[in-house]
Amino acid sequence: MTKEKGAKISNFTSKTNKTFWKKWEKNKFWVCIFISCIPVFLFYSGYISHSKDNTGNFIAYSVGILTVQGVFLTLLVTLKSSPVMSRLRDFFPHLHNYLYFELRKQISACIYFILINLAFAVFVPINNKYLVFFAIVMWSYYMVYITIGILYSIRTVMNLATSDIDTRSKMK
Repeated sequence: MTKEKGAKISNFTSKTNKTFWKKWEKNKFWVCIFISCIPVFLFYSGYISHSKDNTGNFIAYSVGILTVQGVFLTLLVTLKSSPVMSRLRDFFPHLHNYLYFELRKQISACIYFILINLAFAVFVPINNKYLVFFAIVMWSYYMVYITIGILYSIRTVMNLATSDIDTRSKMK
């Protein structure tokens, strides 16, 4: 691969990445609904057939995400009165509240996901196809939400830590 082709791929990836995160910031719900169709389709196609057997793995996954989100929230609360946050507050007046509420939403979504997985593990198989569809859609939505949400949180915290602050107008 030549340098020119590599630069084109890198530029395309960078543009796609920025576009995706802009969509995520503006329309989290619709992005999650759109991406959630993939696991729902895979479930009804038979590719995810042993999801009840793997609820422990899903719970462990969401507990790991919950732990990272808790660390970020603790860091945010601890740094609230630091000079770094006061300087950032000058540039982005609503940054602290935005991050705080987003982390709280992520933590609550992780707890909902854990509860859904516990319900899958505890209850007997349900024959009502509408109830099963609703449960799979909810499970899929929260799975996508917490997965993309942790990626967004890590991206935001890393941007703040490396002083590579995105200058988009979201945090006005």
